[in-house]
Amino acid sequence: MSREELLKVTIENLNHLSDKDLEEVSEYVSNLSAKMDDNILNEGIKCIVSNSKSYEFLQDDEELYKVSDIKEKYK
Repeated sequence: MSREELLKVTIENLNHLSDKDLEEVSEYVSNLSAKMDDNILNEGIKCIVSNSKSYEFLQDDEELYKVSDIKEKYK
């Protein structure tokens, strides 16, 4: 089914809903849209951070502590 057909069928179905059910569908679509926006934003932030050279200096640092330095292990 094409996008246009899917939209047409969805609108037809929405026209048959009560006002209360239509509000519920509207809230669901709003939440879904916000979730998608958040995912896009998070992916953009990950991309920026992964390409950033801000923490590049940490790659050359030697390890300060080793597992053998641990005196007491917590469970």
